Amino acid sequence: MRIFNFSIIIFLLLYMSTSDVLFAQKRDDNQKNELSMQSPNMSEDISLEERINRRKISLKGLFELDVTEDWIKPEKYFLGSGDIIALNFIGGMNKYLETIITPEGYVNIPGFCSIDVKNKTLLDFKRIVDSQIGQNVEISLVEIRPIKIYILGEVEYPGAYIAKPTERMFDAIVRAGDFKYLANIDSVFIYRKQDTLCFNGNQYFKKGNINANPQIQDRDIIFVPKCNAINQTVTVQGAVNKSGLYPIVEGENLWNFIINRLEFAQKVGLKSIKLTRTDNGKQEIMVFQIDSDEVEPKLQKTVLNGGDIIEIDLLNDIYVQGEVNNPGSFPYVSGFKVQDYLGLAGGNKETANLNKVTIISNNGKQKVRLYSLVSRGDVIVVPKSVKTKFIGEESLLSILSTLITTLLTIQLIRMG
Repeated sequence: MRIFNFSIIIFLLLYMSTSDVLFAQKRDDNQKNELSMQSPNMSEDISLEERINRRKISLKGLFELDVTEDWIKPEKYFLGSGDIIALNFIGGMNKYLETIITPEGYVNIPGFCSIDVKNKTLLDFKRIVDSQIGQNVEISLVEIRPIKIYILGEVEYPGAYIAKPTERMFDAIVRAGDFKYLANIDSVFIYRKQDTLCFNGNQYFKKGNINANPQIQDRDIIFVPKCNAINQTVTVQGAVNKSGLYPIVEGENLWNFIINRLEFAQKVGLKSIKLTRTDNGKQEIMVFQIDSDEVEPKLQKTVLNGGDIIEIDLLNDIYVQGEVNNPGSFPYVSGFKVQDYLGLAGGNKETANLNKVTIISNNGKQKVRLYSLVSRGDVIVVPKSVKTKFIGEESLLSILSTLITTLLTIQLIRMG
């Protein structure tokens, strides 16, 4: 029987491997057939007009959602391989011609000349045409070439991307999944050929300075550095959706930081904001009471330093009741779970039933697990176990011992 089962297993393995090979071969044959139907014969003589049409078809849909934010300025737009240029000859020779810039960086104008456009703008090209052809020629950019850029560093999806030379740096970064949590947008670098350029994102995002968001060029390497965890971040604790390290901007005050950066877990009243700062080994604690009339101007005057610790305290405490060693109220801490508050309450008693812990909140009473998160104002109730309810504090062994002794006594009395 074992030999029979073993042979069946061997047969199934051979069948699966053979079918995979056959399927892969069939798939490759289908792909080859599709390529042979879709790809042109490389040996055929393709006219310039056909090449342009195919180029337009290949570009169609690639940037359907992309909108050029402004008119292309001929003096600033650098031509590159893949751009399609139209030449309209006016006067004695009425002719319209579209041509593609070659991978070598030339514009071939049949019947006239070939012009080198490497590192030249659209305006430079117009001037060269005027000087070499000597006729009245209108020049326009028909199709903008796709370019390849690299986005690296503190972004969600670093790597190579296809873009347009009319796109701007921070728009391209959004396509890479946007910034990571600790990205330093004060100093975003572009490595362009032999140059290293640095841009301050806050000048663009907060002040609207368009010069801080430059247009990208082919082969640009955009690098987003990470904040220095000591000098460029603060730690946030308490009633926020996300506690931990937050990047700060140089000169940012506590009021703007709270308004622009923090999201509170629930819409409840704030009690106070505590700022702890250590400078040259000396610790300074500043407490701002929310109910004070002067809290806003005080927060605006407080400039954050790297390494500051901000604690957000709320009016609602957490209450722990029932079978714990030290029941009472405890301050709400963002991210704390039921088991954390049981620890603050001195731990559970031996009589506690940890499988029946409940939370009483604004939404009513519900059974929870020890790793369930706690919200502000919650009341945690730890009930007694079923055994304790019925037989009290005594152990089950002592109760059984007493019962057996009683039964033996009764039996001896009856025998006597």
